Amino acid sequence: MLKVRIGLVSCLIFALVFSTSWLWVEARPFQDKTQVQTIEKTDIQPITSPKKKVKRLPERTAIVRPENDSLLRPLFKPVWTSSYERTQQPHAIWLDQFAAVGVNHSRLKQVLLAAEAQQAIPAVVIYCIPQRDMGQASAGGFASEADYLAENKLLADEIARFVKKNNISPEIYLEPDSLGHALGLAKKGNPGLLNQRTSLLQKVSQLYSAAGARVYLDAAHSGWFDYSDEDILSLANALKQSGVEKVTGIVSNISNRQALGSNNPKETSVPQTEARFIQRLLLALPSPRRFASKNTAYEVVIDTSRCGNPTSPPHFLPRQFWLAPDGRLFDNQSGLDKQILYRFVGQWEGNLQKPETLKVKPLLGDPLTVGDLLTYQQYQWDGQRHLLTAPIWLDPIGDVQTGPVPNNHTGYESVGITKFRFIKPPDESDGALNYRPGESKAKIDIQLNALQIVPGGIDPLFRNSERPW
Repeated sequence: MLKVRIGLVSCLIFALVFSTSWLWVEARPFQDKTQVQTIEKTDIQPITSPKKKVKRLPERTAIVRPENDSLLRPLFKPVWTSSYERTQQPHAIWLDQFAAVGVNHSRLKQVLLAAEAQQAIPAVVIYCIPQRDMGQASAGGFASEADYLAENKLLADEIARFVKKNNISPEIYLEPDSLGHALGLAKKGNPGLLNQRTSLLQKVSQLYSAAGARVYLDAAHSGWFDYSDEDILSLANALKQSGVEKVTGIVSNISNRQALGSNNPKETSVPQTEARFIQRLLLALPSPRRFASKNTAYEVVIDTSRCGNPTSPPHFLPRQFWLAPDGRLFDNQSGLDKQILYRFVGQWEGNLQKPETLKVKPLLGDPLTVGDLLTYQQYQWDGQRHLLTAPIWLDPIGDVQTGPVPNNHTGYESVGITKFRFIKPPDESDGALNYRPGESKAKIDIQLNALQIVPGGIDPLFRNSERPW
């Protein structure tokens, strides 16, 4: 009798093991091998640095589009913003305040509550890292690493509650330009900021990933460096140190205007485009480890909010400021009368023979010295014409021309680009004089037009003066 019972128990155990292993086999994820697209070395013809030998890019890699749950939901519409009002397209919301821990919390809650009501995917940019923008137009950031981490912990906790309640994963874009600026300093022999930022980005990216968000590290853009193998590999290494293997993907061209280029992976005639840049960068990145499938590749997002035209004449013109003889400041944008290519925008004071001591006082912006504009914001000074010229990326005349609208199908999947987004709200300013970063350019222009001294007429100052335009 005992032998019979032992036999029955053995049969039951065998049946249980067989059934559970069959279930396990059935539960394994199906891998569609037709999704794999291989980029050959012959398709990649990188430009090598003449100064020294560098590590070559790998011969091949697989580009596989990952499973994407955001395809099932619409993108969040921030209906209260000026940019959405003008373009009727979803865009990201920037959390860029840094006065104290918790300063961005209320705005994040506003976004998440609206996204919950729409049952849509919110997109959020975190932009408050210490030494932000390296003293340029968007300078700022938290004063300490501890406060910065505490702020992001608070925001990540709020996102975790949103994800748990709604089963929606927000898109989080981390610190535009942060690695690009740090790599520039490292190239000059000062790696301290790069080491600090990769450490911070690794910690912060994991906070948001653990909260259930889709996290994207910023990869600068195709016009940032000299496009050598050395630069591509340095950026890839910085992304690796920042934890790229454990996040959703990377993002390029935030707030910038670089051309997309050809979606043909074998096209090499115009190398310095977003398509070729991403294609080469993906070859240098390590395989991602966040997803269950080993072959699942990074999602690659391109900000297309400003790449509708090249940023060069005649599409755009750099914004210029004339220091007129009577102490007034004019720019080269049309006022109320479109035939008059200038506009009163502020005042100036100081010695024109010593431009570094000059001070400009915009009507709607903060007073600044010309010395700071030349040193930190890359303005140029024409001493003969008394003319300040802003860099082409700071609110050029004729800006903004939007590119392809936000979409989860780009037509560039063959080179690795999986999403288009409007990450920089198209109507937001960059920080030229009178244009505070993040404010609506359209509203600023309305305010400036209302402040013109001689609306629609010729200002007497210009009748016999040597005006530059």
